[in-house]
Amino acid sequence: MRLSAGQSAEITTAFIEFPALTVVSNPQRYTCLDEGRRYLYESRASGFSRELEIDRDGLVITYPDSWQRG
Repeated sequence: MRLSAGQSAEITTAFIEFPALTVVSNPQRYTCLDEGRRYLYESRASGFSRELEIDRDGLVITYPDSWQRG
């Protein structure tokens, strides 16, 4: 999203639940914490949040408590 520190953006994504094949809306907010290297992800539907580290291409490097790119 190329946000500056302190800027936020809201988006809505979708995913498919299996096996019912139900499409589910997933509203999200991303806040840039420091010039594009760390973002706060927040689910606007559930209140879940995680701080994400991204690379210069905008791809996630670290998703705490879940995985880290090797």
